[in-house]
Parts: sequence; C-alpha cells; structure tokens
Amino acid sequence: MVAPGLASNAHLSLAKNEIMKLQQLHWQHIFDQLRLPYGRIDLSENPLLCGCDIAWIVLNEEYRKLLTDTTKCINGEMVTKNINTPLYLQ
Repeated sequence: MVAPGLASNAHLSLAKNEIMKLQQLHWQHIFDQLRLPYGRIDLSENPLLCGCDIAWIVLNEEYRKLLTDTTKCINGEMVTKNINTPLYLQ
C-alpha cells in the first residue's frame, strides 16, 4: 500500500500561480513530506509577500533549502539565500 502525499524526492512546481502567502497552516505539511537533497519546491514567478507569515520557513534551514533558488519575494529578495533572518526573530 502506498501512503498518500508526495514522494520525499518530489519536485513540486508551483511557478506562475499567483501565490502570495505561504501560511504555515496550509503549507507546512507539504514541506514536511519532502526531503533533501532531491525534494524541491519551485515557487518562482509568484508575487510572494515575505512578511512575518513566512518566518516558519526563513528560520528553518531545511525548509528554506527545499525552495528553488528562483523563489523570490515580491520585492526581489531571494527567500533561499539573501533574506534578512534577524528581522524574523523579532
């Protein structure tokens, strides 16, 4: 019997879907199903609002690494590398 959900090595492409928010309640179960180094989430070309609601991703290195390098906030800041993590600790 196969368990429901994503394979741990899945590449989930949600590029160009007008996704604005990554609320933990709705997204964490997806992040929890994927594993590095092969599991990836592509949220490129979405108008992501990178406020306090993404702190659960920014402050979790494993979750952050699941995002492709092309995942950016609406202001152009890369969620995976250059985001200012101290801002999310406040």
